[in-house]
Amino acid sequence: MRCDLAVVAIGVTPNIEFLRGSGIELEDGVVIDQDLETNAPGIFAAGDVASFLDPIFGERRRIEHWDNAVQQGRLAARNMLGQSLRYDAVSYFFSDIGDLSFVFLGSTNGIDERIGRGSLEDRSFALFYLKNNVLRAAFSMVRPAAETRAIESLIRHRVDLRSLKAGLADANFALDAIPTQTVLILQGGGGALSRRRGACRQ
Repeated sequence: MRCDLAVVAIGVTPNIEFLRGSGIELEDGVVIDQDLETNAPGIFAAGDVASFLDPIFGERRRIEHWDNAVQQGRLAARNMLGQSLRYDAVSYFFSDIGDLSFVFLGSTNGIDERIGRGSLEDRSFALFYLKNNVLRAAFSMVRPAAETRAIESLIRHRVDLRSLKAGLADANFALDAIPTQTVLILQGGGGALSRRRGACRQ
């Protein structure tokens, strides 16, 4: 296949050799828990070197992007102060190549379906990666910022898109119109009339 430009991103190898024999758990990076703390109390890690359990995808990952390092670094600092905050951001990275910009969100592990949106020729394109009808990742090139935020929310809340796939493929369909959460409100107490009519609303 002929092309004008090929960019190969092969990742990086974490520099962890100086920690060998320290007692800190190492795998493909420095292993940390949900608070970004290592198995050695009081020692935290963040950024490219940190191997963390991603609660959104249920898998251990390293994200090699400076924005991830910024987010994790800030959270690690707060957790060093005892706040015990979980890192649960939808992972992403972005890049600029020539006059094109793109962003990639989520993880493609185990995906079984792809749906395109927009046009590469028009330089406005998105590609959605689904697993069991749930959006798991997306590539987005020169698409509206509101759409990217909606994609992040759909990934985070594992929304079943079984009946909405035509909308994913339609560049004019607003993704932020898709409900991302189902809220159940339980009302306790109240009078007998309220209880007979039902105290559960959805």
